[in-house]
Amino acid sequence: MKSIDIGSLGSDEAFKLRLQIALRYQAVKIRAVSDQPDKFDEYISQRVAAIEKMIGKNVSVTEGGKTIYP
Repeated sequence: MKSIDIGSLGSDEAFKLRLQIALRYQAVKIRAVSDQPDKFDEYISQRVAAIEKMIGKNVSVTEGGKTIYP
């Protein structure tokens, strides 16, 4: 799997990518404790699609040596 460091991106692109990753991360956490986890599947899929549109498929994202996506 290819890896990209978020620090290598422009500030605007890095912000948008961090935002999508954070939204996906929060949705996954909420889904884990939800009474209706299937309601989050479409939203999570949309976040993943937005991330993949920015960086491509099968790409991990790191920040400061720590993997933040997937």
